[in-house]
Amino acid sequence: MLKVEQITKVADGHSVAVCEGEIIVPSRLATVASGAASVKLLEYEVGGAKISVQTAYGMEVEVENNPYDPSLMFIIYYKDYMKQKVQSLDTEYPTFLYVMPMFPSGVFFEETCLASRDAMPFDLFEEKVDVTVGNHGYLKAPKYASAIIKILEQDNYSKHVGTKERIVENISMQVWSTLWPQEREYQRAFFLFGLELILLLVIEGIRTFFNSFFRLPAWMWWGFLGSSLSSADLILFSFYMSIFAPNNMRIALVRHLMPDPSGAFMVKAYLTL
Repeated sequence: MLKVEQITKVADGHSVAVCEGEIIVPSRLATVASGAASVKLLEYEVGGAKISVQTAYGMEVEVENNPYDPSLMFIIYYKDYMKQKVQSLDTEYPTFLYVMPMFPSGVFFEETCLASRDAMPFDLFEEKVDVTVGNHGYLKAPKYASAIIKILEQDNYSKHVGTKERIVENISMQVWSTLWPQEREYQRAFFLFGLELILLLVIEGIRTFFNSFFRLPAWMWWGFLGSSLSSADLILFSFYMSIFAPNNMRIALVRHLMPDPSGAFMVKAYLTL
């Protein structure tokens, strides 16, 4: 197994992987699937929003008496039960826990840091999960749900990029254009704006945000969590949020929209509609 140090593009649109020991591996398409560790191998768009990270730590638990309704998923709001112990880390990495019944004797727990500048340390995740659930026999479950959903929901990617006629050159750009059509670019700009807002909020502010979020019509917050809202639906979503949110949250939204680069990025994207 070779450790990849760098991936570069060459003139014909193909890629070259520079590996440890100065070993060069040419390819028509380089696919990076190493999660948060892939950051150094990726090239981000110039002028785009800042990078933020969503991290999670999950466990599947077998229990004798499952107290949870199997038709529901339970979300425990952002908490500060560890405030006295790790106050600075709780402020930097606010998390929430959700519980999802899997089968009569199985429950899935996951502690999630919705957004942070850096990936939350897994030793801190372990500490929080142990305090919350009090269990040590669990399976880790890294969370890349949004990206995975977007990939699995499409059954025709190979049809678009896998034909002999199209595979001749610049296949990486063909894959990118297929994975990220214009409509998805609009949605991404909206989500990046929301992530940047969450990064600015402390735990109490995030609680307020989610109190407003779950007061929205069910189809709206279901669609948001399931990544099924269109770019037009997301505009309607923002109007509803402004209605249900308290004044301090409305002010935070407006202040975030005007000077923050993610606000300008979103407005610029939507102006091309």
